[in-house]
Amino acid sequence: MSGLSRRLKQLDEELLALGEETMLLEELDGFIAGLLACPEQITPSDWLPVVWHEDSTDQPVFENLDHTVRRQRM
Repeated sequence: MSGLSRRLKQLDEELLALGEETMLLEELDGFIAGLLACPEQITPSDWLPVVWHEDSTDQPVFENLDHTVRRQRM
């Protein structure tokens, strides 16, 4: 994964830190491509729990919408 940008490396590390049941970066890429191909929009509250495994107790917590935007820009 040495060819990844700094942001993708950080995302990969954060996904790995969430545990074995969480999607890998490659899985997330395909999953989001499928979401984008859907004729109807699926809200993040519906699909994000699938990414980090809905039974996980270590789900990322965002304080508010600004916090999620800041995390995306890191």
